[in-house]
Amino acid sequence: MSRLLPNLWPQEVYAGLFPGLMRLQRGRVAEWQTCAPENATPIALSMALSALLAQQTPPLKKGAKITLTVSDTVAAITTLPWQEGLRKEDELHSYAQVYFEKLGIKIDHQWVLHVEFRHYGATGLAYAFPKSWLETIVAVADEKKVDIETILPISAAACSRVKLSSKSGLFLLLLHEKTHLAALVYRDGNLIARDVEPIAQFADESCNRLMLRVKGAHEGAHESAGNIMDEIAYWSYNLQAPPAALVESIFPGVKIVAVGYRDWE
Repeated sequence: MSRLLPNLWPQEVYAGLFPGLMRLQRGRVAEWQTCAPENATPIALSMALSALLAQQTPPLKKGAKITLTVSDTVAAITTLPWQEGLRKEDELHSYAQVYFEKLGIKIDHQWVLHVEFRHYGATGLAYAFPKSWLETIVAVADEKKVDIETILPISAAACSRVKLSSKSGLFLLLLHEKTHLAALVYRDGNLIARDVEPIAQFADESCNRLMLRVKGAHEGAHESAGNIMDEIAYWSYNLQAPPAALVESIFPGVKIVAVGYRDWE
């Protein structure tokens, strides 16, 4: 087979857009990241994508396929209890809209909604992007002559793709963005809950409040050598690990591991 054939394949690109962080990876090699605007608005992040693509040297190939992971702040997100009998897309969307309305969010034609259940019988996740924002992102890609293959908020990317090292017991995945912390809680490999804590001033205080809520919600639901949590994994936009002493005080003896983009790309 000719060695020239792989050059005909579309270039695979992985990009991340978060307040305080822009990242781009070509193929399997992490190549480039820089600070993004601190402003967490969707428009600021779409402008950041334009800057991210413009700063690439050499430029991305025409028709490059981009897998884009973005801040949760861009999307509306909710967990969905499993509902037997719902199969059609319109049924799932109507079901998700009810849960968004409980959060005070009306998902109508101005949003693009997706519903996903990773495992049969397990809790699912619904997320929606403003349609106008998606159109802006596509316009940015068109201008640079590249294609957006997929776009996911980081909670959805982690939920659907991260490989859990523990398939039994309770597992907590912390996602640390500049503006907030998100907690994805799994039991026996299945998502069971998601919680979010804003970061007003100090991330440590927000982390403490979030983990105390998680502990309170799930204490007594699992026993593992006297500890309700078997493992905590974390991703952080600034590579900052959760304070070990704080975690130990809430979940004594828990294992703490870092996860990176490659765990869900």
